Amino acid sequence: MNRLREFNNRPPEQKQQILNRMETFEHMSPQQQQQARNLFGQYRALPEDQRGKISQAYRRLRGMPPSARNELLNSDEFRNNYTPQQRDLLRGMTDLNLGPTR
Repeated sequence: MNRLREFNNRPPEQKQQILNRMETFEHMSPQQQQQARNLFGQYRALPEDQRGKISQAYRRLRGMPPSARNELLNSDEFRNNYTPQQRDLLRGMTDLNLGPTR
């Protein structure tokens, strides 16, 4: 009941975003669903400041074509500012096209 109350108290655009994610998840294969759960778990395990950094990078990467995204993930900028684990997390998130939730 608490989760339903929380959902109902959100702004309409956040409600729609949640519903869209649920719809996307529902249409994934079981393997993709498990991968999404694993990625989300990795994201949630990060300290808050790192989650913000990863969220910003994800927003930057998600609209890019795969080749440009891979080029940026492998660039000096990303190698110098993100750990290999963070880059793998971003790669997985963008491959599934799933964003972190706040």
